[in-house]
Amino acid sequence: MQVFTERDLPAHPHTRSVAIHPTGLVYVGTIEGLMEYDGRSWTLIPGTAGMIVHNVATSMSGRIFYSGSDVFGVLEPDEHGVLVARPLQGALPVADRGVGHVLRLVVAGEDAWFATQGPRSALVRVDVENRITALPLDGRCTALFVHEGRPHFVTPAGAWRIENSAIEPVAASTALRTAGILSLWPGADGATWIVSADGLRRWVGGEAPLVSEEVRTTLAGDRVTAGCPVGDGLFLLGTDANGLLLVGTDGRIRARHGRDDREVPTSGKISSVACMSRRPRECWCGTKRTDVSCSCRRAASTRGRLCQLKTG
Repeated sequence: MQVFTERDLPAHPHTRSVAIHPTGLVYVGTIEGLMEYDGRSWTLIPGTAGMIVHNVATSMSGRIFYSGSDVFGVLEPDEHGVLVARPLQGALPVADRGVGHVLRLVVAGEDAWFATQGPRSALVRVDVENRITALPLDGRCTALFVHEGRPHFVTPAGAWRIENSAIEPVAASTALRTAGILSLWPGADGATWIVSADGLRRWVGGEAPLVSEEVRTTLAGDRVTAGCPVGDGLFLLGTDANGLLLVGTDGRIRARHGRDDREVPTSGKISSVACMSRRPRECWCGTKRTDVSCSCRRAASTRGRLCQLKTG
């Protein structure tokens, strides 16, 4: 396990999101800016100093998008080849430029989708040429995800799919509306795995039931805050008060490091978990608090807030 503390980082380590670039570079959104890690050193992306960065995401071709407080945009090289932040909300109509906290961002193909929370909520699409299209929303977006290559979103009224710029209802609308979706991951036999606020769900057809009563019992009023697959039918789930849970798709908790771990007297609120696609057993974990435990093979207590860990 490798831990990065305030001494190592060019911005505050209170982490909001983590994304792994196809080249292996790591991008971390914090409450004081967007950072890049190349395996040796950290760099604060110009144009993001002091910015609350809620999300960062990459496309397969390597485009990097970010969203934050009153801002969303893309990273592009300047005349010297240095990546800088390019805000894009200024391309919206004047009445829609107050985008509020842009808490949700997904990438579908080479298009990025942002859920804005200004006076007029909308889903904003940024295509490969940075052209912007806004779809007004009737209600607040509570979840935004990609399923079968198409963007989907959830509002208090139900779940919806965007098909050729048209909004269509999803068959599993009721199940998805109440699922507390954090992220989706493709599974076998037509199933899709949902990391939700109350655990791991298996979505097939119109149903998305929890697969683990053990996780529900362990949470006992706590909630899952982030998660991702780490290979071999395992998911790494971060929580508010129970540290990290390594959960199989059979619902069993294989490992747990946090509140009751003898080696880890306290655990931080896990805010983000990301897996390196080229090395699926290597993950990144970001937290909101000072005391952190981060490992599924061995644990340690530290005052860091950003950790690289191995799950096997």
